[in-house]
Amino acid sequence: MTPVRMTGPRRQRRWRTLFGAGCLVTVSACGGGTEPRVKNDKSPDLPPAAGGVTERSDRGQRLPAPDAAEIVYDEGDRTLRLYDPPAETRWMVQLPNERTAVPAGREYKLPDGPDPDRTLVYYARPGGQQSKVVSLRQIQRSREVPTSHVP
Repeated sequence: MTPVRMTGPRRQRRWRTLFGAGCLVTVSACGGGTEPRVKNDKSPDLPPAAGGVTERSDRGQRLPAPDAAEIVYDEGDRTLRLYDPPAETRWMVQLPNERTAVPAGREYKLPDGPDPDRTLVYYARPGGQQSKVVSLRQIQRSREVPTSHVP
């Protein structure tokens, strides 16, 4: 009778470690199955519209913010008129009571009584990279004509 070679606990542990490391490398190379998320208005770490976090651990640096002075907001019919975004990007609008942003075309009609501080506009690339956000308030302020101060 030939003896059956048995693997010891040390060898089994090494194979489990190698298998686990291989799984981690595979998952991290595939992106881990995570999708970019737009934070809702109840999230305490929502970056402020003026600046906010520029580093994202999952996608790298954020793209530059849209030019608020180029976006036109018509308060009469509550319509945002957006300019042509940078190549291969699309406009996104996040309303105050929504958890996710929605894609927007060249024009986007806002619902009644939009909260200008919590209505956010940004653009996104297909790979999940997003720009910094601008609020509706910033868009409105960029269109205001500054009054000259006369002493």
